[in-house]
Amino acid sequence: MRPGTALGRGVVVIVAAFIVDMALGPRIAIAGARPDLTMAALVPVALWIGDGSAAWLGLLAGSLLGAFGSVGLGSLAVSRALAAWCTGMVERRLFRDSLLVASAAGFGALAVAELTFFAFSPQPDAVAYLAGALGRAVYNMVLVVPLTILLRPLFRPPA
Repeated sequence: MRPGTALGRGVVVIVAAFIVDMALGPRIAIAGARPDLTMAALVPVALWIGDGSAAWLGLLAGSLLGAFGSVGLGSLAVSRALAAWCTGMVERRLFRDSLLVASAAGFGALAVAELTFFAFSPQPDAVAYLAGALGRAVYNMVLVVPLTILLRPLFRPPA
């Protein structure tokens, strides 16, 4: 698949995940942890398209979240771009077509994104924020597995 085609499909996936996240995110919270469906969809895409294109998709995801949320646009955009770039780097280092790697990358990506966001925009109650970030990271770790299976046909080359 040509890189432009993969990036275009990635944009569609991220925008669709963002729309679903805004519509259903608060309703599917478990034990106070609200999933970040946009980041959960970004992880498998970043694993398949590599670090450079993944960073652009992370910037898109963060810009969408910041533009429609009540928190800092720049902090979200940079934190999501960095997390996507780090996830894209995993593609070079590890076997990318593994659900175990995708799940671990889902946890790691959201942890990097939340910690970077916290560094740029400190929250008043650090312990509560970090506890919520841990819950979101675990939730995303679980959500990445079905999303990886669902999105695999869009990004894997035909056999």
